[in-house]
Amino acid sequence: MLAGAWTLQVDGHVRADIFYAGASPRRRALVDLIGAIVFRLVFCGLGGDAVVERALTRLPGGVGRATLAAMAALFLLGFVMDAFDIISSWCRSCRRCRRKCPTSIRSGSAS
Repeated sequence: MLAGAWTLQVDGHVRADIFYAGASPRRRALVDLIGAIVFRLVFCGLGGDAVVERALTRLPGGVGRATLAAMAALFLLGFVMDAFDIISSWCRSCRRCRRKCPTSIRSGSAS
């Protein structure tokens, strides 16, 4: 959590900048592809796909209900991630504005 907060504070990105620094768009795409493949292999190797399948098939209502549950979960996850992004952008904008505003405006006194 602290590393994520620090990354947002310095306006950085949470990714492997070691691989991305100075890389072409094609190389970045290749690194992303390899990362996705490795993640998928580990996820399946540890039985994650079976766990998700069991959780979704045990829901009452069959396949339709499982599909709705998965869509609702993704919607909520997207909403929370969007909210964090909006809040962090708002905080970053406020910090930038405070640095650029004259002292008399910041203190609330009129000239």
